[in-house]
Amino acid sequence: MGDRSKRARRRERRVGIDYRLYLRLLSYLRFYKLRMAMIVLVLVGEALTTVLGLILLKPVLDLVFLGEIISLQPAEERMPLVIEDRGFPAEGVYVARLGGALDEATDVAHIERVQGWLGSADIRTAVVDLRPLTVLTDAGWSTLVTLAASTPALGDEVAILAPVMPPADLGTRLASLVASGERVATLAAFVDQVREPMLEVPAAEEAPAGWRSAVAGVAGWFRGIKEGAVEWARPHLERLQSYALRSNTNKYHLLTAMAGLLLLVTVVRCICGFFAGYLTNYVSDSVVRRIRDDLYSHILYLDEGFYSARNTGTLMNHIMQDVAVTKDSFETIFLGILKGPINLLAVLGAMLWISPGLTLSTLLMFPALLAPMVWVAGRVRRYSRRTQEKSSRLSVILHETFTGIRIVRAYSMERAEYGRFHGENWRMFKYRMRTEKASSFAAQLTIFLSTLAGCVVLLLNGYYILERQTLSGSDFIVFIGLMFTLYRPLKGMTKANNKIIAGLAGAERFFPILDRRSAIAEKPGAVDLPPFQESIRFENVSFAYGDEPVLREITLDVPAGKVIALVGASGSGKTTFVNLVPRFWDPVEGRILIDGHDLRDLTLRSLRRQIAIVTQESILFDDTVRANIAYGQDDIPLERVIEAAKAANAHQFIVEFPEGYDTVIGDRGQRISGGQRQRLAIARALVKGAPILILDEATSALDTESEREVQAAIDRLIRGRTAFVIAHRLSTIVNADEILVLKEGRIAERGSHGELLAQGREYAKLHHLQFRDGQSG
Repeated sequence: MGDRSKRARRRERRVGIDYRLYLRLLSYLRFYKLRMAMIVLVLVGEALTTVLGLILLKPVLDLVFLGEIISLQPAEERMPLVIEDRGFPAEGVYVARLGGALDEATDVAHIERVQGWLGSADIRTAVVDLRPLTVLTDAGWSTLVTLAASTPALGDEVAILAPVMPPADLGTRLASLVASGERVATLAAFVDQVREPMLEVPAAEEAPAGWRSAVAGVAGWFRGIKEGAVEWARPHLERLQSYALRSNTNKYHLLTAMAGLLLLVTVVRCICGFFAGYLTNYVSDSVVRRIRDDLYSHILYLDEGFYSARNTGTLMNHIMQDVAVTKDSFETIFLGILKGPINLLAVLGAMLWISPGLTLSTLLMFPALLAPMVWVAGRVRRYSRRTQEKSSRLSVILHETFTGIRIVRAYSMERAEYGRFHGENWRMFKYRMRTEKASSFAAQLTIFLSTLAGCVVLLLNGYYILERQTLSGSDFIVFIGLMFTLYRPLKGMTKANNKIIAGLAGAERFFPILDRRSAIAEKPGAVDLPPFQESIRFENVSFAYGDEPVLREITLDVPAGKVIALVGASGSGKTTFVNLVPRFWDPVEGRILIDGHDLRDLTLRSLRRQIAIVTQESILFDDTVRANIAYGQDDIPLERVIEAAKAANAHQFIVEFPEGYDTVIGDRGQRISGGQRQRLAIARALVKGAPILILDEATSALDTESEREVQAAIDRLIRGRTAFVIAHRLSTIVNADEILVLKEGRIAERGSHGELLAQGREYAKLHHLQFRDGQSG
């Protein structure tokens, strides 16, 4: 089993396609079965009309240059003209039996021999038996007229025994030369009594052995189908032929009808091409939209560990760029992988119809055409993967630069940041050019090898065609046109392979995210949390990031309505502590209970709906003031929004905006000040009305005036709620019910503000450091 998987991986590296990943990508098409069926239908219609347009060239060429619509005999049955003749001087009769083909390619030497007999003084009557012929065209009839008219020494008459009547315009010219009906019957009886061997049909060649036998068998099978179809169509073709041969006017009428039919076929082909392109783009864009939806939805529910390990720009690149490149893959599936074989089958079907043997010999050259696709696939995939990586890095640089533009300018780092961006952009450009170079080289190599194969086939089969006359001129022209038409689907399939590989390079980057399971997941049978009433309890809770302990053996009971403040040095575990309450993380040891319910037994939605959070960096969205305050509460009336804004000391500056509560505040609320953003965040928490509140250094980044406004709003927000307050400024927590001092992940001290000052330990030291300049606590 292991050996097989290793071989499969080696084959994937060589061919450049991870088939499991490819099949997974294709699985998204199951949502669009009807439209896929419509795409296949219009692609088949486009391919058939393309081939039909080429096939219609044959009767047009025959009608213009040969004066006929189509040869009613299969081209492969055509044999060179064979003549058996004998003179009967005693009766003054010359008999000539003609077999094979009497057409424009008839050997002149045969005709000269007949002409010599007709010029003999002993011959008064000539009998030309055309019944053994397999091909008799207008050119053949014209040859007979010329032959008879050029022998003035002929005494009485010429009797022509033919299986069909001559064309109307030639029949009048033959009337003066051909014997009467009774005389023809008499001469026919005389010819049939001549004890001469009938024209011999060449013996069938022995079937070649091995693969040549198989090729001959396939060619014979197609030949049988063609002969059956021709026999079925013969009456209709004969009527058209008869109509066309009556006059040149009729030929022109038929030519006009053929031109109209060709135009109609082209219109149908254009309609099919339009719907093929539209439906392909519809399905491709729909799949990309669905993948983006799935990826975005999945990322939203992943744990905090996923976000802390990834840059925001990288995540944005996964959703936008990596998913976008798969669009070309899906378009290519239809317009390359699917359309190519459909066109190939249609063209090959037409080629097999014209000449099965020549087509099969042409196909023997195709394996050489696959080599460039296999050779270049691995390189395209490698370069595409590198290009996506560089594109992701560019997104990271852009995100960091634009979000930190004030720092960049403050430190005069514009030139350095440009240099960093320019370097990554140049490296991405180089990998993209390598990808394009490999793809273009493969496409052009395919064209060259296809042309080379066509020339080889032309040279190898040309002599046979010219000697055996197995194809008419129009058939051969159409066949060559069809053969070179194969280049387009082959070239398209080559490009398709490259685009699919590029799309898979993007899929390799976002599918692992879709496969990632959140470390914070609801267990089967999780229950909703009833409205919070009693307490939040930490029982011997420990937590670690990997192998690094952050919290150690925390035990705490927080009654409902109490305010718990957390202080400590940076890295002491304060933020991790409060992040355990909404279950952003799970303890590695111990448990947390709300009203006796283990957090891991609760649904995440019911738990988090009872918790409101205000952070140091208030996150606002590029929407209206009203939408930001009512975030998550879409059915909240404007009156409640205004009430919350007033309680958060935000109403006054909101009404000063041009559009009031309908003012759009910009990306991350950059159009308003930090204090205003904090008050909007507090108003949002007030509207939510959650009984549990988390304040993570909500005033640490504000100036004194803004802090006073925000602190007043926080005091109103906390009233009647259970709150966890992380404080940088100790002045904001002097009224907390209990203060926890964290040190190295443990609770080093606990008590009220006065109690901790009286103990004179860690909290007292922190307080002394902040207020030693004369600030009062």
